[in-house]
Amino acid sequence: MWRIHFGAILPQKGPGTITPMLEQFDSLETKLNQLIERYQAAREENLRLRQQVLAMENANKQLTERLAEARARVENLFNQLPEE
Repeated sequence: MWRIHFGAILPQKGPGTITPMLEQFDSLETKLNQLIERYQAAREENLRLRQQVLAMENANKQLTERLAEARARVENLFNQLPEE
């Protein structure tokens, strides 16, 4: 019986080292696929978090500007109070 693995045709059962080596390759392939999936998920989450940070920075900037405007209006009102 023959088996195709990583593009090579290898005997399924062969001398004592082939089968364990193929099992190690299968295990490595599974782990690499899991690593790639986790990497892609992390990239997607990183992009989403960067977009959230941008949105929050913009919201923070707008709130800071509104606060400065409110502070200026209060100071203006305070300056218009008659002195006693």
